[in-house]
Amino acid sequence: MKKNLNLLISSTFLTAIFGISPSAWSMELPVDNENDPKHRIRQSGILNVSGTSSFQNDSYGEGLYCLEQADKDLSQRNGFLDKAESHFKRSYEMGTEDAPHAAYKLGELYHEKQCLRKSIRYMTKAAKKGHLEAFRFLESLDSNNDFAQYKLGVMYANGTGVLKDEKKAVELFTLAADQDYANAQFDLGVMYNNGYGVIKDEKKAVELYTLAADQGHSNAQFYLGWMHENGSGVTKDEKKAVELYTLAAGQGHSNAQFDLGWLYANGTGVLKDEKKAVELYTLAANQGHSNAQFDLGVVYNNGYGVIKDEKKAVELFTLSANQGHADAQFDLGVMYNNGYGVIKDEKKAVELYTLAADQGHSNAQFYL
Repeated sequence: MKKNLNLLISSTFLTAIFGISPSAWSMELPVDNENDPKHRIRQSGILNVSGTSSFQNDSYGEGLYCLEQADKDLSQRNGFLDKAESHFKRSYEMGTEDAPHAAYKLGELYHEKQCLRKSIRYMTKAAKKGHLEAFRFLESLDSNNDFAQYKLGVMYANGTGVLKDEKKAVELFTLAADQDYANAQFDLGVMYNNGYGVIKDEKKAVELYTLAADQGHSNAQFYLGWMHENGSGVTKDEKKAVELYTLAAGQGHSNAQFDLGWLYANGTGVLKDEKKAVELYTLAANQGHSNAQFDLGVVYNNGYGVIKDEKKAVELFTLSANQGHADAQFDLGVMYNNGYGVIKDEKKAVELYTLAADQGHSNAQFYL
């Protein structure tokens, strides 16, 4: 069963970009304290009697040591910088207390190498963990760098490393979007679509999604397709929705694959084609899409476009039910209650009905 899209801040906001969400700059910032003896030891690059670094088990310290050697021995500078990069990456990946510092140092290294986008990525990683100097670095770029503007906008939109400020996020996204940065155009569209930091304006959202979609942005293509399918901010046009979902689905977008499958299954905006629906549901289900797993289970349970296969239906209902899908929990309960595709098990059925009923599923409540 197809559900309405819940238009929230996109996965662009919620994936790798956002790990931890510190509440404010009032947190204890992990910046270097020059009066801290540990700081002085790190900066000294102390050598042991064998002439090697004393930071054998300290990747961050090893990185600092290599930076010192790079400044002292210009003939081998590039080699030491490469080693420093490797140590700082290891320190960051280990997630120790030095991780924000390591990310900042990587940002500095990439900036020196004129790899600005890599530099901004690591500065953002440091800033979102409260590293003040990294945040200041990003602010120094925001007047003329669309990528930095976008990254800062994401931080303000989610309150990551800074006080949440949706109006500031809109301002920064607008600066980047005006430079044709697709991610910013899309996320600014999300802000307008939901009224985050700005007066809600679905027509403006459609305009922004269109700009990003025209650049091949799969999330924008999907959201724009949803707007056309439902007539939100634009005249309802199911054929246009099919076109846009097809573009996003072709890039592996699981929501687009599922919604496009639903349109094919129901002949909405396109000729009904159950086999095509099965193909699309399968693509989405294989990516863990719970609605697709459920609908594909229904397809196999009833033989819509495929040979009826109750065991396959049980398998798919189980995958979806394990993700908390109430309809899947209920239908799987029916399968266990009647021994369809699985050994009959009324206790298991009750367990599944209960899970669905706790989510307000009326049929499950009735069966219990």
